[in-house]
Amino acid sequence: MTARQNWSLPASVNCVLARRDPAGLAVELAAARRDMTEFTLALDDSRTYLYPKRANVVRHQGKALARSLRRISARLCRGGCARLRAHPRLGRYVSVHERDVLDDGGVLAVRRGVLELTRALATLRSREPFYVRVRDREMSSTRSRMSAYGASLGTLLDTVVLDLTAADLSGLNAHAVSGLRALWSPSTVWTPTAAKKARAASREIGPGVFLL
Repeated sequence: MTARQNWSLPASVNCVLARRDPAGLAVELAAARRDMTEFTLALDDSRTYLYPKRANVVRHQGKALARSLRRISARLCRGGCARLRAHPRLGRYVSVHERDVLDDGGVLAVRRGVLELTRALATLRSREPFYVRVRDREMSSTRSRMSAYGASLGTLLDTVVLDLTAADLSGLNAHAVSGLRALWSPSTVWTPTAAKKARAASREIGPGVFLL
C-alpha cells in the first residue's frame, strides 16, 4: 500500500483508522451500532413519551451510548495523511493513501446528536411536561421527530468504516466478524474461521480491498 490506487473509496464510506488495538476498536464500534439501534427503537416506542420513568431509562441509555462514542473517537487517528505514510505501522493502511486527511468519520457528530436527544428526553421526566403536551397532547409528533432524528444518526454511524487493511486481528473472535463494518485486504491477519466468515460477508471494492 505504498502508492495511490486508481480507484476511490465509495461515497457512502467514512473511513477511519485506529491508533492502536484495531481489533478491540472494531468490537467497540460494532457494539456502539447495536446500542444505537436499540436507542433508536426506544425513541420510536410511544411508551418512552407517555411514562416519565421509561423516558428516564432511555435517557440514561443514550448517555451511555454517548460515552462509548466519545471513547471510540478518542482512539481514532486524525490529521494529515502525508506524515502517516512514512509511519512504520500506520503507513501500510489503505486509508492513508486514499485520503488527504483522517478524521473520526462523524462519530463525535453522532455523539452530539445523541446528547441532544437525551436533553429532550429529560423534559419528559416530569409528570406533566405542559409546554410540550399543550402542543402535542398524544406526543405523536414528538415521537415522530425524535425517532426520525435518531434514525438519521444511526445512518451516519453506519457509514463509519474501520480500516483493517493491515491489521493483526488474530485475537478477534470469529463471532465478532458479523458485526463489523470495515475495509480489509490480504494483509489483514485473521484466524482461519474469521477469515472464512469475512470473505463470505464482503465485496471487493478495489484491487485487493474488500468492504465488510
